[in-house]
Amino acid sequence: MGNKVIHNRIPGDVVEFGVFKGGSASVLTRVFSACTSKKFWFYDSFQGHPTIDGELNPGMEVWQGKHIGHLEDAKLNVRALNPDVNENRLVWKKGFFNETLLEELPKLISYLHIDCDWYECHIDILDAVYDRVAWGGFVVMDDTGYYGFARAGLFHWIQKREMVVALRSTFGVDGGVGGGSHFWIKGFEGMFEHAQLDQPFWPGGANPPIA
Repeated sequence: MGNKVIHNRIPGDVVEFGVFKGGSASVLTRVFSACTSKKFWFYDSFQGHPTIDGELNPGMEVWQGKHIGHLEDAKLNVRALNPDVNENRLVWKKGFFNETLLEELPKLISYLHIDCDWYECHIDILDAVYDRVAWGGFVVMDDTGYYGFARAGLFHWIQKREMVVALRSTFGVDGGVGGGSHFWIKGFEGMFEHAQLDQPFWPGGANPPIA
């Protein structure tokens, strides 16, 4: 996906929500830094998961405050794989998303990676930055193949926007919504390939109200 952004000369920066220890941030920086002048915006609380709505994310309240990645560790990991990258190209945004999304945002995005787990986080992030994604840019959702509430957040946001997107699975044509990440390309809206909005996608089969 990153190579397609480079090959097609898609303008805009690289943005990740959910950095943890900097694993994917390191790879994204490696892919884009040498052959583009893009900046990298890395968003994470660096203090674990936020307080969440237990009804929208059933059974997951126990993870609040867990999975803590530390900012300095993430920086070290990115630097280890990218020793020559200019620090001025790395923008680290520490804080919960409902705080940092109110601050300065990238003007244009070529590659958006969302790894935020929770229903409401998907909606908040997409509301704030999707219109900044360039035509031909990639939107990558890390958790929608694993968690029903993550899919619900994405699908309800799509419904709210009255959009239909060509949602693809990183597991390939037969990947379905049962595993893997999902992505689509901005401007190439079409029919859903792996998920139907009229089918239940909430644990237990009952869809929650549209947010």
